[in-house]
Amino acid sequence: MGCCNTKEDPIDFTEEVNLTHFELLRAIGKGAYGKVKLVRHKDTKIQYALKYIDKKQCIAQKAVDYIIQERNLLEDIHCPFVCNLRYSFQDDDNMFMVIDLKTGGDLRYVMSKQGKLPEATVKFMTAEILLGILYLHSKKVVHRDLKPENILLDEYGHCCLTDFNIATYFKETKLLHAIAGSLSYMAPEILDKEKKGYNQVIDFWSMGIIIYEMLFSKRPFRGKTDEEVEEAIKTKDVVIPDNPSISAEATDIIKSFLTRPYIDRLGSKETGGDTRVTAHAWFKGYDWVKMEKLEGKPLFVPDSKSLNVDETIELEELLYSETQLKAKPRKIQKDGHRGSQLSIQHPKQAEKIDTQFKLFDHTKMAVPVTERKRSQEWDKKMSEIQRSASSLESNFSDLRETRSQFIFFEPDTMTIKSAMSSRSDLNSVGGDSMAFGGEVPAIPEKFKQSVVDLANSKQEFNDVASMPTSEMNKSFDQLKSREAAI
Repeated sequence: MGCCNTKEDPIDFTEEVNLTHFELLRAIGKGAYGKVKLVRHKDTKIQYALKYIDKKQCIAQKAVDYIIQERNLLEDIHCPFVCNLRYSFQDDDNMFMVIDLKTGGDLRYVMSKQGKLPEATVKFMTAEILLGILYLHSKKVVHRDLKPENILLDEYGHCCLTDFNIATYFKETKLLHAIAGSLSYMAPEILDKEKKGYNQVIDFWSMGIIIYEMLFSKRPFRGKTDEEVEEAIKTKDVVIPDNPSISAEATDIIKSFLTRPYIDRLGSKETGGDTRVTAHAWFKGYDWVKMEKLEGKPLFVPDSKSLNVDETIELEELLYSETQLKAKPRKIQKDGHRGSQLSIQHPKQAEKIDTQFKLFDHTKMAVPVTERKRSQEWDKKMSEIQRSASSLESNFSDLRETRSQFIFFEPDTMTIKSAMSSRSDLNSVGGDSMAFGGEVPAIPEKFKQSVVDLANSKQEFNDVASMPTSEMNKSFDQLKSREAAI
């Protein structure tokens, strides 16, 4: 009886990284342009997620440029709220990207298991997702496909963004026009038939959809067909389900993100910039510096005994995949070029992949990934975030507390009633006659003139008294500008 020697040949880990350096374990995901496997580096024993893209399918779907851009973009970014690139390489059939493994599952999986999430949990997850978005925007990158499937949780419950195959760089002075993303999470300006263009604030619209979905287990814009969904996104108002456990601040940030046109959306340059997002009243008390250092404690911790992935993915891979992934050396053509029949069938695209999908090995960088300096853009952005949150909290906390705790506005009688039951009649207000004095003692001195100005217009006061916090903040800014001009 013969015997079979299954011992592997020794691996030289000093050579260019390739598939032989990894132990292929199981399928854990799939997307529009590729599949994902759990792998273990044979030398370091570190586990990663291996994303591999079939070259022929990629060419057939005209996605070569997207994949090359994703690989280049991932080398340029490094953030605790992003699944970072560790290796990239290719063989004759596939392009490979090895990225950080997150074992907590994607947000879609979490929601399918947990149902509606508590508001405090949603707020924490949203804060970390927003830090990832703001980091990307600081690098002039717009994700364009934010959805629960593209948000992964690590073993502790921290959130990370993944799947950058349609992400792209943007310029402040030039709008984007390509239709990209997943319909249910697309901003209305992407779907605009006139194609006037859009910018990075489309990511905030998607964030609004995701918050709504985490809180209510359904999306705000729905329909039986894609056409109905698209029409709802472009025209329907956001309807918040009646739920007394959901705070007014949560409702406000959803509506502020799901605002048309995009120049009026929370996070847009026209509404004060993206630091307004983290300064929103919903995040009152959040220390963004600690959050950015992963010092915040997640309120949902995934099952540590599971990979938290859909078990059918592995079964489908075994039953329906025509070819199983395995390491194989690259072929050499007669002309000396590397590549298989792909080079003959699609010479231009094959050459583009060969020359532009470049090798990457984080262990051979001049400066190790763990020691890479933070980008100046991100340091500047974090300073703005913390300063804006602190400044706005100081500026508006008294006004918010006054509105919510001390003043009750009665539009029918045009009166303001204080907690002390004193009353001021706005119908008789004029100029300095509305000094309040001891009538409404809770109003801070610095806001008295602003209240007088607003009270001079019954309709304006009515609007401001009932508007969401973010809109009141905007109105207060306008008042300050008006006063400065005077």
